[in-house]
Amino acid sequence: MKQELANCIRQFIAVDNEQLDDMLAQYHSLHLAKGEYWVKAGQICTQMCFVNEGLLRTWYEVDEQDITHWISDEGYFDTSLKSFIYDAPSRWNLQALTDCELLVIDKTRHEYLMKTYPQWVVFENHALIQAYLGIEERMFVHLYMTAEERYEKLLAERPKLLQRAPQHHIASFLGVTPETLSRLRKKQAKSVS
Repeated sequence: MKQELANCIRQFIAVDNEQLDDMLAQYHSLHLAKGEYWVKAGQICTQMCFVNEGLLRTWYEVDEQDITHWISDEGYFDTSLKSFIYDAPSRWNLQALTDCELLVIDKTRHEYLMKTYPQWVVFENHALIQAYLGIEERMFVHLYMTAEERYEKLLAERPKLLQRAPQHHIASFLGVTPETLSRLRKKQAKSVS
């Protein structure tokens, strides 16, 4: 169950089996049914997760319309970071788009890893850098790419997400209307055939 998380950790830091076992032991499994919330906006987020299976959507509501900020699938870490670090109310809703199996760690166990293993700090730095680069890329894409370019980029980088997530959430994630997404999909399908 924790093999993907183990692979992710070992991708960035060198740890022996005993250390790795202790790191993995700090995480526990959490099942979310499709539609279930892990965190609701306004709550304090007390955990961080690794998505082992499923899709976890990060979103917020503006003028009675929900806006998808991110969709995590297998191999992604997720949390409401400001809330998790500073005990501030979360601005985000984190909700299962499909049945999800998460590996979660609470703040106390997270702090234990930070204090016990200097390598964990290195791992966290890598994870934060990856997250920051993702945010930087997302900002660039939304500021300087057309809707069609954004769709093609998502299709190239995360094709399975387009097949698994509801299209209205994909449209929101891309910053387009569902009708625009439908046109983009038809245009792309014609160019392939």
